[in-house]
Amino acid sequence: MIHTKQFSDRQSANSPDTELQHTFAFANWREFVDYAANTSSEMSLNLRHSRRLSERESGSGDIPVKHWSGTEVWDDAHFLATSGWPEGAQAMEKMFTTLRLPSNKARTVTRFSPHGPGSLSMGRYIDGHPKPIAIQKETNQLSKSRARTGGIIHLGINISQTAGTSARARFLYGCMILSLTDLLERSGRRVALTLFNGNSGSDGASINQSVKLKTAGERLNLSILAFAVGNAATQRRLAWSVRETLPVNVRVACRVGGSYGTPDPDWHTDGITLLPGLGNSTFGSEQSRTRWLQARLGEQGIVWDGK
Repeated sequence: MIHTKQFSDRQSANSPDTELQHTFAFANWREFVDYAANTSSEMSLNLRHSRRLSERESGSGDIPVKHWSGTEVWDDAHFLATSGWPEGAQAMEKMFTTLRLPSNKARTVTRFSPHGPGSLSMGRYIDGHPKPIAIQKETNQLSKSRARTGGIIHLGINISQTAGTSARARFLYGCMILSLTDLLERSGRRVALTLFNGNSGSDGASINQSVKLKTAGERLNLSILAFAVGNAATQRRLAWSVRETLPVNVRVACRVGGSYGTPDPDWHTDGITLLPGLGNSTFGSEQSRTRWLQARLGEQGIVWDGK
């Protein structure tokens, strides 16, 4: 783990002589979980939002997460983050089947040329058309993001949702992330995944976290990834626990315990495609989920009609 800190250029003269901008870069999921669980905090346990008993969320239906914080208590979140979330993984696999995910072969388009190679269009030839040769070409051209990173598509997952975002919406978001990853890899892409979480505050203060979830070519561990991207506890327990380890002036400036925020856009200049966040209605229907997947695939040069 790399923890960097620096003074803000907006830090007021009355601010304590302590760095207000903190960035945590975790090399892998296990490192993130261990740091969140084992690093001490100056805060009293009853004031740590990451450790509070979570209220039960209504309307979750058949989604296997019933609490706003992802789990009822901290210990449950730590256990699932370490050992995996098989119930969540099974529910996601069921969701994949309802989406009718295709084999994802790229669509081909036909262009015409005055000469070959290609096949002769008899209708054009008889009509004396100057371009009678039909040439078929696949549409899946390399995206700029993939070209910049040596053939790897590096997806950034924004988990900085607002307080009004339900745990159910977060689960559906995770389903879409893993569906997209599966589709891209079945189409021949190599995909890396990184989580981003952050918030900002007064005097230019900020707390940003990144967690490398999957390297390109690494096989999916669906049980772990289902929890990481689909359970609200990744943000509302683990990421919050990391924030709670910082000095009091940083926590106060960033309103830890009452503020969410978004990742700093300056992080994403190295070829990472930051996926858009979500609201409660983003994936409320099969149609909206299909549209989201179509848009993300289109950004990588892949055409899918959703059928």
